[in-house]
Amino acid sequence: MTQIAIVDDHALLGQVLANRLREEGFLATFLPVGPDLLERILRTAPPTLLLDLELGPGMSQGVELVQPISTAGISVIVLTGVENKLTWARCLEEGAAGVLLKSLDFEQLVAQVRSFIEIGAVLPSVSDRLELLQALMAYRREHVGRVQPFQALTKRESVVLERIMAGMSAEEISAVDSVAVTTVRTQIKAILRKLDVGSQLQATALAHKAGWPYSIQGNERRRPSKGRFASGG
Repeated sequence: MTQIAIVDDHALLGQVLANRLREEGFLATFLPVGPDLLERILRTAPPTLLLDLELGPGMSQGVELVQPISTAGISVIVLTGVENKLTWARCLEEGAAGVLLKSLDFEQLVAQVRSFIEIGAVLPSVSDRLELLQALMAYRREHVGRVQPFQALTKRESVVLERIMAGMSAEEISAVDSVAVTTVRTQIKAILRKLDVGSQLQATALAHKAGWPYSIQGNERRRPSKGRFASGG
């Protein structure tokens, strides 16, 4: 029997899917989410893994696990409710064998998994995979242009901009970071000049449009820091 492991932070869904795949003749097991998840996956080394992308608070997200798992020779099928195609492309780029949406009819989902295992069906199709990867490359090219003005900001100015995006005034930034309010206002002026905008509102809008603070790996944004400016980008 072909072994399949299922990882999902919704235990009921994972267990139901495992039961259904066992009915289809597969040796399906459910692996609960936990801090040692990657270690358990690599230790059990199932030939095929159905991997959820959103694994809950405090856990690495599924896209971060695709590469180490696939490198170990495990075929990773991403099973997700995320409909962002750039995220799908990142999964494929990291080595995922396929991407399936949780919104599929349950029997259709089972049929797609069976098709992948028994006849090596490509999920998604070759042409769709190419289109997804091309879209990701185009996004990255555009992204570099959008964030270029932000690269001129100093570390401190970056933190001040994060504070502004969080809705803080110059006085509040001054209090939180123990910096004179006149210094904060000078830093705000420098930010507006470097971004070529006329107001803090425009600077915030430009940052949101650029996806800043950002990760050039894909389309994830990191959250503004809440502590002192040591964590600023």
